[in-house]
Order: sequence, then structure tokens, then C-alpha cells
Amino acid sequence: MTERQKKREACYELLDIVVSGFHVYGEIYIPGRSRGENFPCICLFHGFPGVTGNDDLAQYFMKQGFVVFRPYHRGAWGSEGYYSFTGAVEDALAVATYAYEKGADMYQIDRDRIYLVGHSMGGQTVLNATRRLPFVKATVAAASFNLAKLFRMGREEEFKAEILPMGQILRTEEKDALLKDARENYRQLDIEDAVEDLKDRNLYLIEGKYDEIAFPERYVYPFWEKLSEYQTDAVRRLETLPASHDFPECRQILAEKIADWLEKEELQ
Repeated sequence: MTERQKKREACYELLDIVVSGFHVYGEIYIPGRSRGENFPCICLFHGFPGVTGNDDLAQYFMKQGFVVFRPYHRGAWGSEGYYSFTGAVEDALAVATYAYEKGADMYQIDRDRIYLVGHSMGGQTVLNATRRLPFVKATVAAASFNLAKLFRMGREEEFKAEILPMGQILRTEEKDALLKDARENYRQLDIEDAVEDLKDRNLYLIEGKYDEIAFPERYVYPFWEKLSEYQTDAVRRLETLPASHDFPECRQILAEKIADWLEKEELQ
């Protein structure tokens, strides 16, 4: 066997898993390393509607030796089915479980090093998914949204005027499906109510100082304050970068910080 044959070339594959009868599509980024190695894995989730696809982050993570699963939620960007906020959490559960069960053997994934990373509404998604996935080693939420906050503050009209229009490209089951989903389920999605479930989990929260969509003072800092009341062995970090919501000013720095934190000695 030649040295080239002993090595696995970096490559990309189609992600195609079925969630509640619908195909969820995306990409799998596979690093090139020796075949005898097992790789850490990042499941990377987009926001609402997902214009910032995060391919740049996925490419960087792959180069750092991570297998990356980057799905498109049901009803978004070619995936079948219908988008919903609660459905996004179900998608995350399905993708992470697939990585842990079948993907571990198919892509040489280290089951002890599976991570969730989400941006914007994807931050809310991964924090909620982490509550139900004990095998997830650590979770990163960047510029996380917290849908429940608007409803608890009596700002449904703000949600309807400023948030819902962003989802016009998404496929939904009916005209007002997203509003109905938010009204009926915001309590179960509230990250502040998830503190008890997340107090022992490794979490990295990254905020944009100039974020005018997911204001950190409204959506994340209160969650962090509640979380900080619990002194546990969990590895936690809150960091604010000089950036707006999508971090266009520092995408490379964002990628480096996430990868560096996931490789921290304390997490190994």
C-alpha cells in the first residue's frame, strides 16, 4: 500500500437524512488524515432563514481536522418538508444523533468529541438540542436569538414586523404557520428556562457588540447571568467581538476562536 493510499483525501459528501418523513439535505466536510485516526465532529446549524450559510466556517473547521455536518433545516434551501422553530430543534437532534450513531463508523468520528455550533436562531436551536443530547461534548452559540424574549416582553408585533419577513424564502405548511408555532411553543424554546438543563454543559457564547438583530443585552446576557449563578465543573465562556450580527467584520477570527475553544485542554 502506498503512502497516498494510507491517507484519506479531504473531500465533501452530500448529507441526506430523513426527519419525520422528509429529506434533510446538506454537506459533510471530511478532513484528510491518516485512516487510523478518529476525528472530532461539528454539527453546524444556520439561522433564520439561513442566508449566512456558514460554509466559510465549515471549510475552516475541516482544515483543522473536524468532520463537519452542515444541514439545511426542513423547508429551507432545498430540504424537504416545512420550516418551523420547533422543527429546527428536531432537525438538530436528528443530525447530531446520526453523527453519533451511523456517522461515527462511516466517517471515523470520535463519539466523545461531538460538538454543536449554531448562529442566530441556530444558537437557540443548538442550546435547546443540547438539553436532550447527553453525548454532546460542548456547544457554541454565536449571536444567539431567544424567540421567547419577544413574547414575554409583549413584543409580538415586533416579531411580526421585523423577524417573520426574513422567512419569506422558507417553505411553511400554511401562511401563518411560523407565527402559530412561535405563539404556541416559545416557552419550550426559551433558553433562559433551559438554564437548569444546561448548567452542567460546556458552553461558549459569542456575541457581536454591534448586533442590531439579536441584541445581546436582550437575548443572551440575561441567560448568561442566570447560568453564572450555578458553580459547576462545566467549561463556559462568554465573549463579545467588535462585530454586527453575522460577524462580517471578523469571520476568520470567529472561526479560529470557535475551533480553538473546542480544542481547549479542559474539554479533552
